Amino acid sequence: MTKGRYTGLWRRETIQIEGGEPHETAVVLWLQVDAYFADLRIPFERAFLPAGQSLADLPIRRLRDFAGFSAFAGSIEATADWIRWNRTIDFRPRPGQLDQGRVHREDSHLIEIGEFARPDGSTGMYKEIWVPQPCASPDVLVLELSEPVDSASRAIRPAKGMLVRLAQHFTHIYDPRGYPPDFEAPDPQDLSEPELRRLLDFQADYGCYEAGSERWQILLSSDPGRVGEWLPAPIRQANQTWLQTLTGPEGFIGERRWLQLEPAVERAER
Repeated sequence: MTKGRYTGLWRRETIQIEGGEPHETAVVLWLQVDAYFADLRIPFERAFLPAGQSLADLPIRRLRDFAGFSAFAGSIEATADWIRWNRTIDFRPRPGQLDQGRVHREDSHLIEIGEFARPDGSTGMYKEIWVPQPCASPDVLVLELSEPVDSASRAIRPAKGMLVRLAQHFTHIYDPRGYPPDFEAPDPQDLSEPELRRLLDFQADYGCYEAGSERWQILLSSDPGRVGEWLPAPIRQANQTWLQTLTGPEGFIGERRWLQLEPAVERAER
């Protein structure tokens, strides 16, 4: 399958814009499993968050400093030399934006060349170099959020989420904001405090899965306060369903029900 040739954890080594110098300003991790992907980009230089705090604790003057990350997930269309990333979850959605590029191999590296849209409507060219990261096994799991349940009302909340795992690597993205499909995120610097807090009500984590203990430790996150924490482990239920139970200092908070996309059930049960 063509899409399967891109399965892996890829770390961007450099990006080159037009005729500029190749450079990198962020930790950029693209995790691909068959047709499904999750992408997290955290700037090298971002504001310091004291231990024990989360973004929810910050005043707006500091909160803006943490809105410079990027995270998105979805599925790809692909051939041997072209990929289109279809984003079903996006921290800063831009409806109608195409995310696609030509790709080729140079040794183990993947070279991506494509176009991007400038604010004035014109287009520019970019080149990215992606480096594969070691994976301990071919074991995979892809879950898509099905039903997040509120602990107080037991009502199902509008939310989107994806959890992608390959061997010991996982990326988890959860978006409870409920933006309409045509919502286009403005510059965070232009938002009021309620709008900014809603924009940042978004979780994007990369971490390490421990197969023996079934633990999921967060190593990198859109919220620095989550680094080092353990993601609540999803537990397999009947068929393709997984259940994630959320707890806090005062006990039960809620549940998230996930649908298994990979391995496909018929393939997994052979």
